[in-house]
Amino acid sequence: MDDLFPPRELVNKCFALVKSTHDRVGYRDLAQRIATKRSMVSLAMIPRMLGLVGSVATLGKLRVIAWAAMVVSLLLALFISRMWWLATIVVIVIERLIARKEREQLSFLSAVFLALEMLASDFAGWGSALPFARNQAMTILGCKGEGVPTEWLDFYLPRRASLDATLLASFGPSGATDRTV
Repeated sequence: MDDLFPPRELVNKCFALVKSTHDRVGYRDLAQRIATKRSMVSLAMIPRMLGLVGSVATLGKLRVIAWAAMVVSLLLALFISRMWWLATIVVIVIERLIARKEREQLSFLSAVFLALEMLASDFAGWGSALPFARNQAMTILGCKGEGVPTEWLDFYLPRRASLDATLLASFGPSGATDRTV
């Protein structure tokens, strides 16, 4: 696999779509959508994604630790000294920063899945413009003659058949050639 796979331009466009969608509907179920067997196998086939998956898992554990520290500092503030309120505030700020980083990384992983499906299904001409990348995406998604899975496309672009041609063209590749050969 190439370091530019999936193509950076496509992932950037997908990331913007993922972020705007989750800013509107919330990030609550995003981790569960990614943590499926099929998704994890697909991510494992893209070497540079393995580190990111580990990072997301670490951030999730750090958030649990931060919540525990918050409870402890609140109890200490109530029963020992009011100075522990300051520690509680610091822990809350740290937990929120960790949560933001975790959401950002989960959004990036979602953008990668969306990009894979767009390549495999030739959405907005991506597969035609980058046939080698399309073949890689189809291999990663496990497409063997049957249709291309569209779980991520269905979630982020449920009414894509009715998209305006101009909008669809703006989402397509800008003069792309097959860079992964």
